[in-house]
Amino acid sequence: MLNFCMFETIKQSFAKTPKNIQVFIVILSSALIFFMFGFLGFVVFLNIKFSNYSDPDRDSTDNSTESFAQSNLEDDDNQDSSSEEADVKGVEKERKKPEYEVLEVVDGDTIKIDYEGEVTGVRLIGIDTPETKDPDSPVQCYGQEASDKMKELVDGKTIEVEFDDTQGEKDKYGRLLLYIWVDDIFVNETLIKEGYAKEYTYDDPYKYQGDFRELQAEAKKNNKGLWGKACDCEKGAETERSCSGCKTATVTKTYWNCETYTESVEDTTCTSSCAVVSPAPTQNQTWACNCSKTCPNMSCAEAQYQLNVCGCSARDGDHDGVACDSQCQ
Repeated sequence: MLNFCMFETIKQSFAKTPKNIQVFIVILSSALIFFMFGFLGFVVFLNIKFSNYSDPDRDSTDNSTESFAQSNLEDDDNQDSSSEEADVKGVEKERKKPEYEVLEVVDGDTIKIDYEGEVTGVRLIGIDTPETKDPDSPVQCYGQEASDKMKELVDGKTIEVEFDDTQGEKDKYGRLLLYIWVDDIFVNETLIKEGYAKEYTYDDPYKYQGDFRELQAEAKKNNKGLWGKACDCEKGAETERSCSGCKTATVTKTYWNCETYTESVEDTTCTSSCAVVSPAPTQNQTWACNCSKTCPNMSCAEAQYQLNVCGCSARDGDHDGVACDSQCQ
C-alpha cells in the first residue's frame, strides 16, 4: 500500500513538471537503463571468456603443487620403508661381528681358532659341558656327546664372535671368553637349549644369563640331553660282586643310563676254590723259626713250617693257607 501511495505521489509530481524537463528525465532514465544492461552483458561476457581460458603458469603451479604433494606422500612411504629397512639393517649390523676360522674342537665348551694369525683357545661364556679332557677325572656323562655336537656345529667352519665386557677378554688360562655364532646358530645358546651343556656363571652376571637360565629350565623340564635318563646312574658304579674262581670275582656295573654290564676282576678274598697244596711229608724235619726269612731263601716245606708252626703270616699274603704262593703253588 505504501509503495502504491509513493508511486501516485511521484506520478502527480511528474505531471506538474514542464514538458521539456519531462523529456529530459525520460531520455536520461532510458540512457541509464541501457547503460546498466550493457554493463551487465559485458561482465557476463568476460566471465565466460576467462572461465574457458587456461593459464599455463597457474596450471604449472597447480601441477607442481600436486606433484609436490604426491612426492611428499611417496617420500613418507619411502621413509617408512627406509625406516623399516634401517631397523632390520640395525639388527643385522648388531649381529655382524668379527669372523674367525675354527681350527680345533677341544671339547663341548672349548675350541681353538685362528685369532689374528695365532692359534688361540676359546672358552664359551655362560656354559659348562661334562669333562672329557680332565686328566684328574674320568670322562663324565654326556661329555662325549657334547664334544661331538660342538664338532658338528663349528669344526672347520668360520664363526662370528662377541666379547662380553662383564667377563673380561680372557680367563685365567689365557683363553678368549666369547659368544659364538655359525651361520644363524647361536652356539652357546643351542648347547644349553638341547641339553648338551649347563648354564654356568663364573663370577659376575653376563649378558645372556637370564636367557640361558630360562633355556636350561626348559631343557630340564623336557628331559633334554644330560637332563634325561642318559645320566641317571654313575658309569662304572658296582652293583653286584660274586666269586667266580680262585682269587677271581665277577662284578656287575652300570652305564650312565643305568644299563648294566659285567666284567671279571682279581679278588684275593675269593679263595674257596683255590687248591690247597700240602707240604711234602718229612721225617720230623724242623727248622728254626725265623719270620724275617723270605721265600726265596727257603724251601716250600720250610716256608709252610714257618707259617704253620712259627706263625709267620707274612709268608701267606693272600691268606689262602699256602705259604709263598708265587713259588710253591
